[in-house]
Amino acid sequence: MPLMRYIPCVLLLMIFSGRSHAQDQLTFRAFGQAPKTIKDSLYIAYKEANKEEDKFRLAQIIGQTHLAQGDVDSALHYAKLSSDHVGTSVLKKINYQLLLGKAKLEKGLVNDSQKAFLDGLAALSTQTKEEKRLKNWLQLGLSRTYLSLGEYTKAVPVLDRLSTNPNDTIASKALYYKAYLASKDKDTNKAKSYLERASLLVAEEDLPKFKMQVQLKLAQIAQGDGETETAFNIYEYLINTSLTYHFYDIYTESVLGYGQMYRDLKQYDAAQMTLSIAYANSLQWNRMELQRDIINSLRRTYAENGDYENAYNLMTQHVSITNQILEQQNSDAVKELEVKYQTLQKENQILALKESQIEKQNEIDRQKTIKKAFLYGFLALLIPIIALLVVYYQKLQAQSQLNQKQQQLNAQEISTMLNEQELALAKTSLNAQQEERSRIAKQLHDSIGGNLAGIKLQLSHSVENGKAAKDLLHQVDETYELVRDISHNLTPKKFNTNNYTVLIQHYLDNIRINSDCAITFSAHPESDINHLEQGIKIELYQIIQELMTNCLKHAQAKNVAIHLNKIHGSLQLIFEDDGIGFDTKSAKAGIGLKNLRERTKANHGELHIDSSLGRGTVISLEIPLDTTL
Repeated sequence: MPLMRYIPCVLLLMIFSGRSHAQDQLTFRAFGQAPKTIKDSLYIAYKEANKEEDKFRLAQIIGQTHLAQGDVDSALHYAKLSSDHVGTSVLKKINYQLLLGKAKLEKGLVNDSQKAFLDGLAALSTQTKEEKRLKNWLQLGLSRTYLSLGEYTKAVPVLDRLSTNPNDTIASKALYYKAYLASKDKDTNKAKSYLERASLLVAEEDLPKFKMQVQLKLAQIAQGDGETETAFNIYEYLINTSLTYHFYDIYTESVLGYGQMYRDLKQYDAAQMTLSIAYANSLQWNRMELQRDIINSLRRTYAENGDYENAYNLMTQHVSITNQILEQQNSDAVKELEVKYQTLQKENQILALKESQIEKQNEIDRQKTIKKAFLYGFLALLIPIIALLVVYYQKLQAQSQLNQKQQQLNAQEISTMLNEQELALAKTSLNAQQEERSRIAKQLHDSIGGNLAGIKLQLSHSVENGKAAKDLLHQVDETYELVRDISHNLTPKKFNTNNYTVLIQHYLDNIRINSDCAITFSAHPESDINHLEQGIKIELYQIIQELMTNCLKHAQAKNVAIHLNKIHGSLQLIFEDDGIGFDTKSAKAGIGLKNLRERTKANHGELHIDSSLGRGTVISLEIPLDTTL
């Protein structure tokens, strides 16, 4: 595989580039095995401890230390060991779920992480000071899972509340994740403001890793804003400093950012080597989500460098890792647990409201006892009757509004179905018309045109026989030219030119001018693409139209990249956007996707779709030319 080309078991690499001031101090390391950084005395103390309390405490300390250093598998191992010593203690169970959720999230198993945080929240039984503190940490972790899943509306209210928490550590982390949201919305000024506030709340000696995480986010923002020198300086500082503190996850993410900077500067060899080292470290610490991000960055590097074959292979590996992450997670159980958690919250709110109402009612009852019995009895009868009438009236209004909304929804659904049917009929009609025109053109050219040409040739040898033969030859010649013109007119003129790539680029430019979407298109080799058979040109053009229509309609993308390659006797089309994405397992296939699959199947090709919520979409299509040309 291309991504393992530069990865030995243990590698120290000095990167020499145009950045001369970094040549003598910047060293990249790929670890063949996890460095030993935790004192043996901790392991010995755990093994020799006799009390369950001590074993739980030591397992938690070791697990949290591994987590801080980015060794998620070891953190998960000691989290599970600590669960053996929980017993009946609620606080121990909550601390175990908190460590388990953090480790699962760092590994990339978002659904499993969400389940652990929800289990911890469900275990809360009282409102002691310690349980309130743990509840804040669990809710902070839960909001992180919402961010990873792209469910921002669920995360925002939790982060808004926690960002004003009296605990500075919790408040600073909530501000950090609000900065993440702001950067996703391209509001870099607000993101920097949140990061500055978060950094001021904690001291570096107290939370050195959090300080580095803030710096890493600032480097990523600078990279996105094109502030190359600033981004390079921050990444270099983090690469040199993170190893001192044994923060290997910060180190790997910084090396990833550094490699992406090389790619942005079109220094592709240095980018490939740097990203390969980052990938080796992500493998060592089994960071699956980070592996997926690094593979995607390597794929883009190969594609921009014109190595489309390796880029396509890496995309296949990217899909494989994504599937592995999905297979290791139990999304149904998490959804059920989340529903239970939300229901429990609503029940608590209802209970609190009922208690408040009871208190008010008791006060009203106390005042009513002072009044006369007649007035008391009258009010006791009147109030429930009025309440029932009000409730009945409100139900009537609510039912009326519900009926109106249902009628509107029905009308919209009918309109949508009619539009989709009209669109399907129009497409079918156009395809049938095109096939019929091509068939007629071929028959006119091959049969009638051939016959007329033969007649013309025979008559040309008998012209000397007289004026009648000359007139007949002239009429046959005019008829041949007329048939030839009709045959040519039945085939679309825009596909007769060899500049097929210019035709596609012109279509994409028109879309870019009339939308907010940045579109890039590349074809390799361009000369071979331009000389494709006319039928496959038309088919590819309609597929690109279908992909762009779906993207503009559903994806909300800001950037789209289209690569068209001819490799080893087959055509490969890669379509990539940075839109909102969708769940490929649960999303219902619409007309656009059905059309893509039918067109691909008709040309004996294969279609692959890689997408998830909040992470954009990559669609690859491969058509063998030996069965289409």
